[in-house]
Amino acid sequence: PTTFAPTGEGKPVPGNINITAEDKAQRLHEIYEPYHNALSGILDRVIAAQTIPAVISVHSFTPTFFAFHRPWEIAFLHADDHRLSRALIAYFSGRGYNVGDNQPYDHKIVRGGSVNRHGGARRLPHTMVEFRNDMISNDKDAFQWANFFADGLQEVLAEPAARTYYDGLHTNYDPEKERTYFAD
Repeated sequence: PTTFAPTGEGKPVPGNINITAEDKAQRLHEIYEPYHNALSGILDRVIAAQTIPAVISVHSFTPTFFAFHRPWEIAFLHADDHRLSRALIAYFSGRGYNVGDNQPYDHKIVRGGSVNRHGGARRLPHTMVEFRNDMISNDKDAFQWANFFADGLQEVLAEPAARTYYDGLHTNYDPEKERTYFAD
């Protein structure tokens, strides 16, 4: 539903205003579908090699949203399978960072495409990480946060339990439902 959002935080997104069905279909064909097909192919090969991969979706968020100051420096979003998110939350919280748990969005309500489609649907460990974008606004800070995140991810994924298939409730990712979002 957010792929062709006409506004963001009340501000227009010019490339998405009055977009035609043909334009939407072209973007899906040229960008969206190749990305997901490539990711599926990578995961298929890794799984075929008897390895359980983790799916990590990386994003950033604004420090202020409609006049609300977002205090989190980093956040992890999850839906049904919270194992990887909770382990990373504990890692970063334990080092003194202000960490969001399903912030700045509740992933149980606003589900992201990649982590649900490729992680949840395959029962793979997964998380969506959100960096507050003023914390990564220059090369030095972005590199530093990339290293912090890589260290945390490496430590968390070193635990054998983090590299198992999810055995709880199956995610409700439905590819047919996803297609209906673009039918207008």
